[in-house]
Amino acid sequence: MKKRTARICIVILLCAGIFLSVSGTIDSALQHTGIKKLAAANNDYLETSFDHTIQLFMALSAIKLGLAVIEGSQAGVSLGVNATLQVGDVVQAVYDYIHIAWKTVLAGAVILWGIKNLLAATTQYDQLFLTITLVVLLTAVVLGWLAPSRTRLLGLIKEVCGILALVTAMCYLLLPFSLYGASVLSQKITQPAALEAEKSIIAVQKQLDRHNAPESLWSTVENLQAYINTVSGYLQGRLQHITVSIIKIIAGYLFDCIVFPLGLFLLLFWITRTILNALVNPCREYPYRQNP
Repeated sequence: MKKRTARICIVILLCAGIFLSVSGTIDSALQHTGIKKLAAANNDYLETSFDHTIQLFMALSAIKLGLAVIEGSQAGVSLGVNATLQVGDVVQAVYDYIHIAWKTVLAGAVILWGIKNLLAATTQYDQLFLTITLVVLLTAVVLGWLAPSRTRLLGLIKEVCGILALVTAMCYLLLPFSLYGASVLSQKITQPAALEAEKSIIAVQKQLDRHNAPESLWSTVENLQAYINTVSGYLQGRLQHITVSIIKIIAGYLFDCIVFPLGLFLLLFWITRTILNALVNPCREYPYRQNP
C-alpha cells in the first residue's frame, strides 16, 4: 500500500512538473536563481572578447597588407644584393609570424561567435528539453509500474531519459558554468599578457601607418627606397618584441577559446553524467548476505 501511494505521488509530481514546464513556470523560477545573471555575464564576456578579437584581426590584416606591399615593391627597387636580402629576410619573418597570428585570431573569432550562437540556442530550447525529459521520465515510471516485465523497453526508456536529462543539464548548467569559469580563468591567467600583446601589435600597426607616406612617395625610386629602409629598420628593431607578442596572443586564444571552456565543460559533463547515472539507475546488484 505504501509503495502504491508513493508511485501515485511520483506520477502526480511529474504531471505537475510537466504542466509547470510547459507553462514556463519552472524556467522562469530558474532564471531568478542566478542563471539569468550568469547568462548576462557570459554575454558581456563574449561581446567584449569578440570586439577585442575583431580589433586585433583588423590590425593584423593591416600589417599583413603593408608587409605584402613592401615585399612586392622590393623587386622594383635597387637596394643592392646584401640590402635586398636583409630587408627581405626581416619582412618575410615578420610576415610569417603575423600570418600565423592572423589565422589564430580568425579561428578565435569564429569560435567565440559559435559559442555565442550555441548559448542563444540553448536558452531558446532548454524549456523544451526539460519538458521532454519529464514526459519520458513519467513514461518510465508508469511503464515500470504497469508492465515491470518489459525490462528491455524499460531499460531503453531509462537510457533515453538519462540522455535527455544530460542535455537539459547542459542547457541550464554545463555550458553557462563552463563558459563563466573559462572567463574567470581567462581574467586571472591569460588576459593580462594577451591584452599587453594585443596593444603591442596594434602599436606596430599604427607605427607602420605613420610611416605610410602620401602618394607622392611613390613618384621616385629614392623615396620608395627610403620608405622601405625605414620600415624594415623599424621591424628589425622590433622583431623579438613582435615574436613574443605573437606567442602570447596564440597561447591566449588557445587557452581562452579551447582549453579553458572545453576542459571545464568535460569536467562538469563527467560529474553530471555520474550523478544522473546514479539517479536513473539506482538499483545495483549486491551479493546477498547469508544468514548465519
